[in-house]
Amino acid sequence: MKTKTGIVIMVLLVGIAIPKLTIHNIVSVDERLERCTQYATNEILDNPFQRIALKLGQSRIVETDGGNRVTIEVFTLFRIPLPERIVAFCDQVGIPEQSITVDKTGDSAAMYPFGITEDDIPKGWYMRRSQGIDNAYMVLTKDPNIPWPQSELGEFGEFILVEVHEIGDPEMWIESRVDCDDVALNRSCAWSFLNGRSHLRVEHETPAADAQTDYFLDYGRVAIAMLYPLDSDTETKTAYARFLYNIVAPIVGTAYSRTVLKENCTQDIPRELIDDSTTDYEAGIVTMYWWDGEVQENKNLTVPYEPETDFAGCSESVKEFLRHLPAELK
Repeated sequence: MKTKTGIVIMVLLVGIAIPKLTIHNIVSVDERLERCTQYATNEILDNPFQRIALKLGQSRIVETDGGNRVTIEVFTLFRIPLPERIVAFCDQVGIPEQSITVDKTGDSAAMYPFGITEDDIPKGWYMRRSQGIDNAYMVLTKDPNIPWPQSELGEFGEFILVEVHEIGDPEMWIESRVDCDDVALNRSCAWSFLNGRSHLRVEHETPAADAQTDYFLDYGRVAIAMLYPLDSDTETKTAYARFLYNIVAPIVGTAYSRTVLKENCTQDIPRELIDDSTTDYEAGIVTMYWWDGEVQENKNLTVPYEPETDFAGCSESVKEFLRHLPAELK
């Protein structure tokens, strides 16, 4: 009998520990909104069973409008979520002026912009978000306790910024936005294709420190990400690179990128000078590299890899090179 009682107690302790240790705010807020969250949760969960559920579990803030509204999720034993969210509207001293419950249409992933989910955020980073009239941006920080909003992004310390804008012609937009000839501001500009998307990487100055900004272009849309500061550690840069490839690039489509690739494919290449190439079979692109002795600089050209069409539309020199590439290993 004692053994069974001990097992029950152990299971109960584990059930309590799971939400206490694993549930954290998705967005960081100041002390005022933290206080308002506690008041609102206690106000809404006012029957004995709900109080017990909260006592044995944990709540978290999943969204804020950057001002006075917070959205809260509550979990009980074993991280079991309660069926409704709490939305609280807070006054300037942290007292809820109004608290309501709303049906959950899904988990907290639905609260992120651009189709990004909680699982997409690099480990150890926290999401902050605000929206403007014609664009939206999301800020990721490593410090979950930074008050929001900030008047200057530099106040976040180390951060990742993601923006999405609706634009017109992508070439005209990027030319008006980024001056790669301004070497005083932009340390380097490099065009490439990342995850099948036309990609411009710029290392540039900011008022506080240098940063890296990455642009992904499509007809009518651009996705922008910035890593600040540029001299972040290797672990941060690796996480950022994966975030760019897997999450930011797919925010835009590939129509414009395919147009650029097909235009590239019509160019002649100095096949005898090509000393390296990379093939992304999943994205269907090949990048060729060579040294141009005349201008004394490295050159590269990215083209579509479409062996099923026998590389139709490409120049003869490009076709000859592509035909000699090994087929994708299945």
